[in-house]
Amino acid sequence: MNRAKIAVLNSSLSVVTLIVTTILQFLYRTVLVHSLGIKYAGVTGLCMNLIGIFALSELGISWAISYYLYKPLKNNDNLQVAQIVFFLKKLYKYVGFFIIVAGIAVTPFLDILVKGGNDIPHFNIIFLIFVFNTAISYLFFSYYQILANADRKNYVLFAPQTLGQIVLTIFQILAIYFLHSFIIVVALSCVSTFTVNYIIRHKILRLYPYLKEYNRVTINSSLKKQITRYIKSTMLYKVSLTIQSSSTSVIISYFIGLVVLGVYSNYMLIVDSIRSLILSLINPMVSVIGEITTDSNIDEKLMLFRRLNFLMCWICYFCSISLYCLLTPFITLWLGADVTLPYSTVIIICVYFYIEFIISFSTQFRSACGLNDIGKLRPLITAIINVVLAILLVNKLGINGILIALLLSRLITLTWFEPWIVHKYVFNAPVWPYFRTLIINFCFALIIAILTNYGVHLVWDENISSFVLALLICTVFPNLIFLVFYGRKPEFKYYLDKLRLKGDFRHNL
Repeated sequence: MNRAKIAVLNSSLSVVTLIVTTILQFLYRTVLVHSLGIKYAGVTGLCMNLIGIFALSELGISWAISYYLYKPLKNNDNLQVAQIVFFLKKLYKYVGFFIIVAGIAVTPFLDILVKGGNDIPHFNIIFLIFVFNTAISYLFFSYYQILANADRKNYVLFAPQTLGQIVLTIFQILAIYFLHSFIIVVALSCVSTFTVNYIIRHKILRLYPYLKEYNRVTINSSLKKQITRYIKSTMLYKVSLTIQSSSTSVIISYFIGLVVLGVYSNYMLIVDSIRSLILSLINPMVSVIGEITTDSNIDEKLMLFRRLNFLMCWICYFCSISLYCLLTPFITLWLGADVTLPYSTVIIICVYFYIEFIISFSTQFRSACGLNDIGKLRPLITAIINVVLAILLVNKLGINGILIALLLSRLITLTWFEPWIVHKYVFNAPVWPYFRTLIINFCFALIIAILTNYGVHLVWDENISSFVLALLICTVFPNLIFLVFYGRKPEFKYYLDKLRLKGDFRHNL
């Protein structure tokens, strides 16, 4: 199977996995909110984001290991692959133990961090179980998944991860409905994490039997230094991304409370599902990009970037408009109008979503080309600006202030920098044409979003039939307009030609 076909297979299975897990998450969240209350939705989000801060100790290790696995996997250098995998195992042990120690150290201070946490029985115990669940992933076998991802064999992970999620969700729903015990619900996650990781370990060892033969090898000092240097270069990116994503929930919880955090987390469940869908399409391509860029000239790299970036722009355009128009109607149908956010908040969420993912492809391309060492301090500056602005704005603007801080911090530092790095150091080309297209596309998306939302408001009547009609409007109108204005672009014609040829579509991304 060639690399493009593998990328398509991995993307397809990722989408199937995402659809299944998203349906299960909505079922679980529905039972959780109706049986235990909206605060428990906030507890889940808060605990995961606090632990995300502890996981800063991971520091981009997975990025570095994936990058250094590409070459030995391509050259069938089994010894070096084993050296890198078992070096990752050692590093992940340290990460897992650090998360446990940090979690235990923070537990006595949870009452200070959480407004309304006293209303949650056994909150400290619940938090510690979340901590151990995350630590288990690092301590037991998750490093094998990095190998499968780097070798573009993500499809090996499909069955255990999907079936594990189905079984876990069923048991969690039963625990909520019959036992009304959130502690048991979280504890079940620990059992599932260990079991799924163990099954994946068994599958990976069958796929790479030489790992058993070299299970006691140690990495040579030269390679260790290279990987350590790469980890340091990716460290600040990891720190920045984690602080930005995690601090939002922590600040909401501290200044506003668990109820608002619970409402916000319901919205983010939908947004994160769409985000995961996009990532499921992007991530399998990253290893392909990394492989292609090692043996392609500048023109070929630039052509690949433009084609994939055009596809990303179309996906983000459609998803952002649909989220803007349908988020609140969906929440209203799902959980009721009393747990919705103001439209101003929804607008900020959708604008951030659009900008984040338009730029994320440049970040992925940059990472695949091994350029994380350039501008190392900028992501840290982004994180600091985000936290400071959020604290300054939250008292005046509430949750909108926190989200505006998130948006401004990215606009000031990263939105222009990532594409500039790629164009300067990979393509040796000016970046202004890219920014000009980006601004035009954003203004175009904004206008179409307003028109689409007007059409949705005309038909929305807070029932399922009107929501289906609104969904139809969001699906047809924006894409039809997009085809009218962008159908003559060479990138669009490229994909159209590949679709016509079918078999050739998988031959070259």
